[in-house]
Order: sequence, then C-alpha cells, then structure tokens
Amino acid sequence: MTRQCPAVFGGFSCAVNNYTKDRAKATSRHGLFVPLHRPPVNPSKESFHQPAVRTMGKIPFDCRGRRFVRGTKGYERNVTMDFLQTVQESIESDNVVVGDKFPVATGILFTTDIEVHTYLHNFWTTSQATISNNNNNQTQQQFQEATAMARKEFVAALTDKVVSAIDTYDALPTTRVPTLEAYQRLRGVYHPAHNLNQIGTSIQAYGYGLIAQCYLSRRPFVWGMVHSTSNRPNCPGIPATLSRVPEQSSLDRPSIVPLGIDDDDDSWSQQAASVACMSVPWLLAIGFTTAFAALYKRDVLMPFTVLIVSNTILLLIWTFVDPLEWKRISTGELSSYGTCASSSDDGVASEVLGGLVGGLNGIALILANVEAFKSRHVDTEYNESSSIAVAMGFILQIVLVGVPTLFLVDENPAASYFVRCSIVFVIAMSLLLLVFVPKIIAWRKQATGGPTARPSAGRSTQMESNNHRRSSYFGLKMKIYEPQSMHMGSSSASSTQVAAIMDKVDKLEALLREEGVDVDTLFQRSGLNVIQQSSGHNGSSDAFGLCKDANGLQSGVIADDDGGSDMNA
Repeated sequence: MTRQCPAVFGGFSCAVNNYTKDRAKATSRHGLFVPLHRPPVNPSKESFHQPAVRTMGKIPFDCRGRRFVRGTKGYERNVTMDFLQTVQESIESDNVVVGDKFPVATGILFTTDIEVHTYLHNFWTTSQATISNNNNNQTQQQFQEATAMARKEFVAALTDKVVSAIDTYDALPTTRVPTLEAYQRLRGVYHPAHNLNQIGTSIQAYGYGLIAQCYLSRRPFVWGMVHSTSNRPNCPGIPATLSRVPEQSSLDRPSIVPLGIDDDDDSWSQQAASVACMSVPWLLAIGFTTAFAALYKRDVLMPFTVLIVSNTILLLIWTFVDPLEWKRISTGELSSYGTCASSSDDGVASEVLGGLVGGLNGIALILANVEAFKSRHVDTEYNESSSIAVAMGFILQIVLVGVPTLFLVDENPAASYFVRCSIVFVIAMSLLLLVFVPKIIAWRKQATGGPTARPSAGRSTQMESNNHRRSSYFGLKMKIYEPQSMHMGSSSASSTQVAAIMDKVDKLEALLREEGVDVDTLFQRSGLNVIQQSSGHNGSSDAFGLCKDANGLQSGVIADDDGGSDMNA
C-alpha cells in the first residue's frame, strides 16, 4: 500500500485508460483520495474539493494505511474498502500506470505534478475572486470562456514539455528501448511491430511516372512519321515495319501497374491481387512479341504469328494449370514480404512454364541481335539497320544485367519493383530513342540541305550467288519503302510486285555476268540507268541501283557485305 502512494496520490494516477465504465469508476475513486494536510471530517462533496485543490500533489501525509480509517471523524470504512479494491484492480490491470519503472517517469511525474497543482491553484483563486466580486451572469460567462481558453493553453504547454522530455531521452545514444515501448511493456499491452516490407506509395509513384513518360514520349515519334511521309513525296519516310514500333512497343508498359500491387491498400482483395499477378507475364510477353515482330523480319506476319501463338499457348497452360497468386512469405518472427508465387505447394509447373515463356522470348531476342549484327553496315537513306543493331544490343545488355539483379532483390519488394519498372521502361524507350532519334536528326539535316545518310565502311563489293543474295532479303537488314505516289494511285505496283521484279532482274544480271556480258551497257541501252554510288578502295562499285522515271517511281538495289541486297521501292 505504501509503495502505491506516489502513483495514486502523485497526480499521475488518473492517466489510467478510461475506455470502459469500470475504468472511469476506478479513476474517479483514485481522485477521491487526494492527500490532504488536514483531512476533512466527512468525505462529502463540499468538504472534499476546496482543501483537495489547494494541496494536490504536495506532501502525502495520508499515505499511511492506518490513517484511512478514522472512525466517526475520518473516512467511512466501506469507502476505504472500495478504495483498496480500486487500487488492487488497477495494479492488476494491463493499463496500470507504474510511476517509477519506465524511462523518464520521474521527470514526467515531477513536471506534471507541479504544473497541474499550479494550474488548479490559480484556477481556484481566480474563481473565488470572481464569485466574490461580481456574481452576474455576464461575468460568469466571460470567466467560463477565459477558463476554457486557459485550459487549452495549459494542456498544450504541458503536452509539449512531456513530449520534449521523452524525445530527449529517446535521442540519447545510450537509450536502447524507446520510452513508448518500455511503457507499453510495463502495461502488458506492447505488440512488436511487424515489418511487412511493403512497396510504399513513393516507389509506386516512380512506376506510374515511368508509364506517363513512355506514353507522352510516344506521340512525337508518331507525329514525326506522319510528317515525314506527307511532306516528302519523292523520298521514303520510314519503313513500313518500323512504323508500327511506337504503338507496339507500348503494349508492355501497362505491366508496371500490376507490378506495384501490394496489400497496404485495403481496396485490393486477395483474389484481385492474384489476378494482377497473373496479368504481368501476359502483358510482358505480348508486348515484347509485338515490338520485336516489327523489327525482326520484312514480313511481320510470320514472326508475329509464331511468337504470339507460342506465347499464348504457354500462358494459357500456365494460367489454368498453376497460376500465380498473391502470397505473404514469412522471413522471420517479425518480418515478411508479399510476392507473386505459385498457387501449388511445389511450384514446379509454374517454374517450368515461366522458364519456357522466358526462353522463347530470349531466343527471339538473341536471333534479333544476330540479324542486327549482320546488317549493321547496310547503308540506306537513314541507316536504320545500324540504329536497330544498337537498340537490339542495348536491350540484350539490359536483360543480361537486370534479370540476375531481380533474383538478388527478390525478398525486397520495393527494390524488386524499382528494377522491374526500370527494365520495362528502358526496353520501351530504347526502341523509340535509338531507332527514331537518328531519323529525326536526318530529317532536320535534309530540311537544311545537309547530308541525310551516313556512309558505310567495310561493305563487301562482291556479289555472290543468287541464292545468297536472295536470302538477304529477309531479316532486319531488309527495308521496304513505299513512296506516296504508290498510295496516290499513280502506280499500281505493290511492294510484293516490286520484290518479284527485282528478283528477276537479279537473276538476269547474274546469268549475264556468268556469260561475260557487259551488264551496265545493256541496262543503259534498255532504258534502265545504272546509279553508281560510293566506290571502294579497289575501284569496284560498292552498290548499284536501278532508276526508272517514267512513272515517277524510284527503285534501287543496294549490295551489303554478305552479297545480299537492301531494296528501296
């Protein structure tokens, strides 16, 4: 009983949580037994308030148990028994306030005791003076308003002092346990914080910013293609296959949205998060396929069909057999992270199907890099082959560096999301910047009268067999340009017809050269002008072209280092 007197009578015991009626009753009983210099005769309302307010928090003379029972001149026995029961219930409660067992408790009690006593003493003195001087209603109302304002200011000032004392203690280098944690442990209500390793809104904003940047940067390139083909009728604007790149390269960017899904948002249910998990490989695979199909072949339909059908079959099997779902994986007693994992226990089917999808698109990426390397020296008006080769190599490098990094940060959702978003963003932007920026520069040079094509070095001047030359029509190095005159109806020739005609011309030229016939002279006499382009060091022609101006249609065949040709029609 004696040990509880400082907590009960020190002015701090009323900090007990009052969220129930029983707690409120216990708190009021605590306040009833404020220590007095001169205890009242009866514990009535009139005899309690005045001396209690004057001496609250001072010397607790009545802290000895023998003084609680005073017979007819002191507290009644039943009231004293209620008090003892209240003290016992409060001590056994989870919400008990132990004044001398948590950090900075002494300082908090001392500050609170003095400040509360001073405030109540001033309040009592002011109220008695107001009542004795003027007892009208207006004065009473003004006094109540002033008292309410003073109470708010007092509470704010006392709160600042207590918080300052706690912050000062917590900031000390010797502090191992924060004040709040120690206080909660003493009350028996401490619950250790669980580290969920969530992504966070700041990292999610980074991903959404990348999406906005990708879509905003796409529009200038689309405008540039339209502008080039409409304002330059006699010159090629952009290959038909490359014209699809700005739109097709944007299909994998929405995958950034489901990548950022986390359980910190109550709006996402477990089922919705699982659906978002499975949508990521669909968006990545379809977007990757459509973008590379536009770059890999002259005829987009065949590679696009093969890749899209293969990816769709594998993804459908993956979705129905062992789909991905949202799970929270524990990494310790107080740590876990959320991720997309297999719905089965072993996860073998999901790993195999995911590996097949990744391997299929990885093979497409490697083959695209091989074709880009072979055609890196093919010279066209804007040297698209070289730009595509640089873009393919850049994407391959990002994949080789980024994919292993994902395994290293797999248990850190924020870092994993950052790396995934960066990979998607770099792949999408590299297709646009490395392919189209050189063309934009070339258009600007042509508008000012400067050169538009970069010379190619090291190209072979030797045309080999007809089969070798024909095989070079396919792949990244093949470019087809369709002038505006073909779309306006001035010529009925299509790109397929032009390719067939040029193939026959190649066969004729090869046969004539085998017979030792002067091909150049025959072409000139037949009305086909031979266009001599740059010459190599041995004096032989690097390339030749055919030009017929009757219908305003320009055609050309340019030899590459494999003996193949790059055709502009």
